[in-house]
This record gives sequence, structure tokens and C-alpha cells, in this order.
Amino acid sequence: MALNLTGGEGSKSTVSIQDRVDINPNQPVPAYDLAPAVAYAAAHRRDPGREIIALVCDPKQPPRMDAVAPMQRIDNPALMKIVDSGIVDWPLEGRRCPVIVVEQPRGRRVFPSLDEPETPLLEELVTRICLQQSSYVLRDMASHGVVHRAIRPDNLFFDDEAGNRMVFGQCLSAPIAVTQPVVYETIEAGLSAPAGRGEGGLADDLYAVGVTTLALLIGHSPCFGMSDDEILRRKMAVGSYTALVGSERVSLTMMEPLRGLLNDNPIDRWGLEDLVYWINGRRLSPRPQTLPQKGGRAFEIGETGFMTGRDLAQGMSQNWDESVEYVRNGSIATWIRRSIGDDDMADAVTQAASTEAVGSDNDDRLVARTCIALHPSAPVRYRDFRALIDGFGSLLAAFSDSPDAHELFATIMRINLVPYWFECQNRPRPELMRSASDYEKLKPLLERTGVGFGVERAIYDLNPNQPCLSPMLEREYVISADDLMPALERVAQQQKGEARQYVDRHVGAFVAARFRISVNSELQDMDNRTDQYIPIVAAARLLSSIQENQPTRIFPALSQELAKALEPATNRFHSRRQRKRVRDELRRVAKSGRIFELLNAVDNQAMLSADARSFQVAVTEYAYSVRGQEQLDYERQNRSSLSALTGAQVSSVISGFVTTIVTLVIALVWLF
Repeated sequence: MALNLTGGEGSKSTVSIQDRVDINPNQPVPAYDLAPAVAYAAAHRRDPGREIIALVCDPKQPPRMDAVAPMQRIDNPALMKIVDSGIVDWPLEGRRCPVIVVEQPRGRRVFPSLDEPETPLLEELVTRICLQQSSYVLRDMASHGVVHRAIRPDNLFFDDEAGNRMVFGQCLSAPIAVTQPVVYETIEAGLSAPAGRGEGGLADDLYAVGVTTLALLIGHSPCFGMSDDEILRRKMAVGSYTALVGSERVSLTMMEPLRGLLNDNPIDRWGLEDLVYWINGRRLSPRPQTLPQKGGRAFEIGETGFMTGRDLAQGMSQNWDESVEYVRNGSIATWIRRSIGDDDMADAVTQAASTEAVGSDNDDRLVARTCIALHPSAPVRYRDFRALIDGFGSLLAAFSDSPDAHELFATIMRINLVPYWFECQNRPRPELMRSASDYEKLKPLLERTGVGFGVERAIYDLNPNQPCLSPMLEREYVISADDLMPALERVAQQQKGEARQYVDRHVGAFVAARFRISVNSELQDMDNRTDQYIPIVAAARLLSSIQENQPTRIFPALSQELAKALEPATNRFHSRRQRKRVRDELRRVAKSGRIFELLNAVDNQAMLSADARSFQVAVTEYAYSVRGQEQLDYERQNRSSLSALTGAQVSSVISGFVTTIVTLVIALVWLF
């Protein structure tokens, strides 16, 4: 989303972040924009002389708010200082937007744009202000558990007019790595969709430092003018160092750190210690780049030939349907065994394509597994879904409104591609093992279809920075359970007409993922299909639980709207007088702003039980009266026949009585 931040009539003079920082919407500072965030002039109330700027972020691309606190604790002059952050009512957009406040650098950007060449910097200056300072910055960030993932020349600023000092720009105003150009990303991250690159680690930042160093030395981004696909093909064909340096003139001195930092194998890539050793004058011998073994002949898909396993995996992902035949007929494994001579890879491909191994003959599953077997460290690829294992959540969130993305993600989880990816890794990064357990916990939640579960639940469980995506909260920015109730109160204040449902699938999933207390019983009741009133009451109970954890807050508008929504639930009472009393009580307590009082009125179990007992007594009495009335009606309609029958019965009784008397008299006379 492109923010419309050009000013205009009706905009406020200033916008405040909790009375700490004032932002001027009418004073943009485009020199410090970092897409998708837009920079504005700001002033700190306690320190008016401090030069700061506010970066208004795109609500559709959530900033890394969870990393603000650790970044604020870092005190490094070579890293742009995070001053403050918050959510503000942004007048130019008519909605709430996240804002990150940073200290303003004293100089210009090192590269104002990556699309224009710049004057190359001297080697000594690049070593001192880029390589040396990056080692300090990355060391401090690593000690606080934060990665940068936005190191590139247009996010570097000179910190003085002479250009002798440099500041690394901020990295929090967008989802991690989503704005990073492919050339500054490793091969594996570049193969992923931008939103699916994952958090990565220090090795990814060091790779970006290597590419940035090269750009500063040659005066432009490496592979300038090439498309992303061309850059990736070149990197995979000859390795990152050769692909990026190419025919550029680089001294032997600078080749050493470039070879070390641009090694495609993260195990062989220089770490911080290696970089510090080189900066301090200790010359190292970078490990040689190891390229995948090429085949003696190309494997062709269509008119394109592929010489290595990882090239073929990428080709298959781009020619998905055409690749099915080659997976099924075993020609890929045969080519690897005969042309490349890698029996281990051939066996892995054979096992990946075995229908017995996967328990199904699903074509898409076989192609996806084969791609993993050919290039294990690459993203998981399943048709249009391409993400590194720790980037599933961010990619899913980026396409949260796409049913196709939902289906692809659910299928990937159902066919167990994630466990298979881990199975194929030789040495997975330790931090990725947490992802494995997260996905295992997620699988049973995906299998449930009710409110609070499914793909919506996965979005919030996997993305701590993701605001609630409910359509009714589109203009809000609800990032925690504590923010939800005030946002719903604002929505209720604008509500007109019929009462709305305030707990939809996204709100339910958001609360389940963010709320500290379990709400499983409420979510289960919301999925009730036998009693139409139980879901309405359960939604109110869920919101009441949140409110009761905010005891100082009342929400009168929301309470009155919920009272309207709960009014049909009064039909659970059988007594008309009781229903009227409950409706009157609902309207009365709605003004209090306390949702639990609404529930006391409409969901009072003692009253419901007493009403049910009275109803059963009334039903029984009514049944007796109905049967009595039916008897009277029958007798009235059949009076003649009943009279004859009754007369016959009476005559019979009298005759029997007389006969008995006569018999007794005769017996007595005979005896005496």
C-alpha cells in the first residue's frame, strides 16, 4: 500500500505518540524515507533540541514492533538510534498507523538510489566506515538477539558532512527482509518470495555486508541492470562472488573479505571473528567456493537445459506441470546417477518420488519433495508458494486475503513437506528447530474449522507483529489483546443500523493467539450449530473475559451494541414476562459499559434453570388440561351412544345385583 502523505486540508498540525513525541503531518522529509515507510518531521517534548524523524509505516506491511525494545537498548554510534514507537491516528490516511521514531543522521544517504551510479569510495574509507563499523553493529545486534536484514547502500547514511563516518539505517519499519533487493540476499533467500525469506541470521547480514562493500567500491549495485531471475541464475551457475564481482576492478586486498563474505555456503562464509581478524590486519585465506557438481550433459525441461541439481530444482519449480512426467518416470534420478555421478542425490530423489514413501500418488507432492531432494537448503516450493522454513508465517500473512495462498499453506502442512525438509538437511541452523516444533503444534489447529482455528489461527501464531486482519478493524491497528477492546469501542461508536457480529474468524483467532487466558470453551461454543443463541452469548463471554483483564476500562458503545446483538438470546426464556424483564435489564445495564453485566442479565444460569423448571411444570399442567378438555369434547359429541352404553352398563349392574339378592333369598329359604 502506498501511503498518501502529501498533506492537505483538514490535516492536524501535529500528531502525538502518547504525549512524548509530536509528528508534523504537513512536513514530510523524503530524504529519509525507507519504503514502505515515509519520514516526517518530529519533535521530542522532553528534549526539543534532539533531531529526530518519524517513520510512518504501512499498516498492510507490519513493522517489526517486537524488535523495538531490544534495538532501543543498543547504544552504537554507527547504528541509527530508535527513540520511540507507537500507534497513532494518522489524519492523512484516516486510520491508525504504526510509527517508529529515530534519530536523524547528520549527513545524506551514501547511495540516494540503487538505480543510479555513484562515485566509488576509496578502499581505506570503505574498510573503516563500512566493514569495521558493520562488525561493531552486528556484534551488538547479535548480543541483543536481533538481525538487521536491510543492509544495503541506500540504507546507509553519512554521519557528517565530510563523509568520514557512516550510520547503518533502521531495519524495523517493514516486515523482515521483504524490501531487500535479490542481489543483497543469499541464493536461498533470493529463491524465496520476498515475504517468505524468514528471519535468517547473522550469516545473512554478513552476506549483505559483502555485497554492500562491493557496491561502495564500484559505485553501483552489482549486476546493475539485470533482472532478479538473471541474477539468481548467474549466482547459481558460478557462485555469488564470481557472479557479483564479474569483471569489476577490485584490488587483491579487498578480494579477500569479499570472497569470505560472499561464500554461498554459510558454514564456509566468514563470521564476525573472521571479519574482525581481517580488519585488525590478520590476513586470512577464505575457503574456496564449492559449486555443485555439473552433469556431463544437460537435463532438459522444454527448451531449457539444466546442469546441476539445484538448477534443475529451480527449473522444475518454474515448470511445475511439465515436471510431473520426469518425476514419475524416474529420468531425473537416472540423469543424476549417470551424468553427475552423485549416487546419494540420486537415491534421495528416488525416495522423494516414491509413492510408497509418501503414501499417495499426488503429483504436486512428488514434485515438491523432488525439488527439496535436489536442493535441500532452498525454500519449500509448492506451486506458487515459495518460502524458507522460517518464512511461512510472514508469507501467509502477506497473502492473508488470498484463498489460494490459504489452500497452498494448508496443503503443505497436510502433506508433511516441513518434516521432509528437515529430514533432508545435513546441518540445519539451531534456531530453525523452533520452527519445526511450532509447525507441529499448528497442525491440529489447522485441522479444526471453527472460529479461532484454521489458517487464520496460523497467521497470528506464526507472526507476533501481525495486527488483527478482521475487516471491521481495517482502519485500526490492533497488535495485542489489550488493543482489541478500545478498537472495538471505536468501531461501535461508528456503528449504525443493525447490530453486527463483533467476533468474526479473525478476531477469534487473534484472541486465541494473543490472549493470556484460554478461551477454548468460548470458541467451542461459538461453533455450536444446534442452538442458535449459544454462539451469540459465547462471543459476549469472550469479549467480557478480555475486558475483565482491563478492570479500569469501560466500553459503553460496544456494550450497547452487544446488548442489541444479545437481545434475540432472551428467547431462551419461556416466560414472556421474564423475557421482557431480561430485555429491560439488558437495556439498562448496557449503559454501564461492563459486558459481564449483560451476561448476568441474559446468561444467568440460575434464572434459566428456574425458567426451565417452571416451563416443565406448565407443560405438564397443560398436558393434563388438554387431555381433560379432549375427554369433555368427546363426551359432548357422542352423548347418545354414551347414554345407551351407560344405561346398558347400569342395567347390567342392577340385574346382577337383583339376581344376587334373589339367589341369596332362595338359599336362605331352602336352608331353613
